[in-house]
Amino acid sequence: MKLNIKSIIVILIFLCLTKLNNNEVVLAQNLLGDVFYLNQYNRLEGAIDNKYKINMILYYDNDEELVGNYFYTRYQGKIKLVGKVTKDKILKLVELDEEGNEVATFVGEIVNREFVGRWIRLIKPKVYNFNLNIGGSFWGTREKIYAAFTSKTNEEVEDF
Repeated sequence: MKLNIKSIIVILIFLCLTKLNNNEVVLAQNLLGDVFYLNQYNRLEGAIDNKYKINMILYYDNDEELVGNYFYTRYQGKIKLVGKVTKDKILKLVELDEEGNEVATFVGEIVNREFVGRWIRLIKPKVYNFNLNIGGSFWGTREKIYAAFTSKTNEEVEDF
């Protein structure tokens, strides 16, 4: 098999990037496979209790931390989420109110490109199953969700 100069350059660049980002590659393979992408925003869509339709965006970083938000399709109000991926591949997300108080949790795992588990309301406790399809990802930074599209802040973009 003969390799042309372009093929050799591509292979060298890939090897260099893999070496530089080895920590990211290992974490992605060990914890969430190739379903959730590190240092990107991951889009999810589905329902709580098979009737409350929601959309979720989660940023997954090198420390297995998750930050993002979700909203009920019917209401469109953004709800903040913070969380972690455990070593046994369980995702634990905490829902925060506007003052930063914990009000609910999403606890589940990735099964066949779906985030499935239980949503638990902490005040006046209720428990519902949820099922969210993972719909892809896009670039951004942890602090700036729209970094790939604009230099504006999150607040400037979302103020419409």
